[in-house]
Amino acid sequence: MDSLRRRVNARPPASIKLKKMKEAQHLSGNRKMFLRGSVLVLFGVFAFVIAGCGGTRFQRGGARRFQPPQPGAGTVSRSLQFQGRKRTYLVHVPPSYNGSRPVPLVLVLHGGMGNAAGTEKLTGMSAKADKEGFIVVYPDGTGLLGDRILTWNVGFGFGYALRKNVDDVGFMKALVANLGTKYSIDRARVYATGISNGGMMSYRLASDASDVFAAVAPVCGSAAGQKKTHPLRSSYSPRRHSLYR
Repeated sequence: MDSLRRRVNARPPASIKLKKMKEAQHLSGNRKMFLRGSVLVLFGVFAFVIAGCGGTRFQRGGARRFQPPQPGAGTVSRSLQFQGRKRTYLVHVPPSYNGSRPVPLVLVLHGGMGNAAGTEKLTGMSAKADKEGFIVVYPDGTGLLGDRILTWNVGFGFGYALRKNVDDVGFMKALVANLGTKYSIDRARVYATGISNGGMMSYRLASDASDVFAAVAPVCGSAAGQKKTHPLRSSYSPRRHSLYR
């Protein structure tokens, strides 16, 4: 009986103590991991909510209005479907543009056999737009070889656009209207300029789209037309202009 009492009152071996300590440490570690995971989940939910509210702005009275992101500065390539054709163009936005006020728009038209990309490099109008704070657009004409050897339908002369009777006047008007949905454009200050075949197209825009374009400034090119299908207005008196003096 004395030996049994001694066994019951005896202290547990050191190995049992060590095992219990490890189990306690393991449970403590699990609790810490659980707490850390909970904090990370809550932080993620909070960040998601904040990001979702990033496109809104509170006004007086607590009302919210969605604010679409403003297009960034620089030159980007875009396209527009017009009369079953995919019409392409480059648009250059100056760094000063933030959409808070309307800015002028200038269309720069390439010469015959040219394209938008080459015209941007040739004219340096993007640098001028950055300095003066206007948006400049370089549309592409049409042709058989994608974005090369392109022309405008100016109502006379030669080229793919004339042979296919491409409605380039309608395209330019649709392009300006489309740009007005993406940028803050001053509709009273929409202009066109061009080189050679593009200069001829500028003259035609002055005649057939004067409700859209306030002025044109062709670098070179002639003004003419086909009386039966594309009569020039009798009040229109073409003059030669130059961007480089």
